[in-house]
Amino acid sequence: MSDESEGGHEPEAVRFTLCTRLVPDHTLVELNDLEDKDTRVFFLHPIEGHVDALRDLASELPLSAVGIQWTSDIPTRSIEDMAAAYLQKILTLQPEGPFHLSGYSFGATIAFEMALQLQALGALVGSLTLLDGTPICMAALVERHYQWGKSKGMQETQLLCSFLMRYHDHDIMELRDRLDQYPDWDAKVNVAIDILLQGKPDVRSSRQDVVTAVRAFYAFLQAASLYKPRRKFYGDVGLVKPSRSHVTLCQLPNDYGLSEVSREASANALLLLSDISEISNP
Repeated sequence: MSDESEGGHEPEAVRFTLCTRLVPDHTLVELNDLEDKDTRVFFLHPIEGHVDALRDLASELPLSAVGIQWTSDIPTRSIEDMAAAYLQKILTLQPEGPFHLSGYSFGATIAFEMALQLQALGALVGSLTLLDGTPICMAALVERHYQWGKSKGMQETQLLCSFLMRYHDHDIMELRDRLDQYPDWDAKVNVAIDILLQGKPDVRSSRQDVVTAVRAFYAFLQAASLYKPRRKFYGDVGLVKPSRSHVTLCQLPNDYGLSEVSREASANALLLLSDISEISNP
């Protein structure tokens, strides 16, 4: 099934199901049961590539929620390319604005770039809400946690450990020691696949799917580290932050650097939201 229906019918997002595959089959998925086609909020996936982490939030919203997931046809060369590809997908579902966008962590960077591209096209961005992330924040996190200046072998081990920790609880030191025993990338990946598939039997993915997911994960990190917005966003930006965040380790300002990439239309252009439920009022 594709994201676009056949026979001239209005395209629809497929019904979301709990993620059991690391590489999603569908880019657009419905995250709740509401059918208000006039007002939707589009959620951009976090670094995992799927929107599993957002389904509980979406179920509490009073408006239709559509998740945007990474599929193998979406380019990963840059944040700009990913945003452009995702825009083409959502325009088949909703040809005209206002567009309500939200993104979680890594997805916040993509949502921000999509909002910039929509404004460049003259489209109305009704709301932009970033969940614990901004472009500057994500780039700083990548630099801190992956430190690309380390040796290649250490980078590879750190990347694979981070990938595995997103799907299963592991002792990080044991993981590093185990992966560091192998000298090259392919050998490390094969061990990581074994660890993942043995620890998560509910994940119905082939070994090739895991390889694809790891490559996408690596590409996402590289794209986020290199991304620099080419213009500023005009309009209000909602930033939802948890009371305790790992982002504080990067010594970012209170707004995660949003003031550097958004042009304040008023004194309230930057909205620091303490309650994630406020996203339901775009």
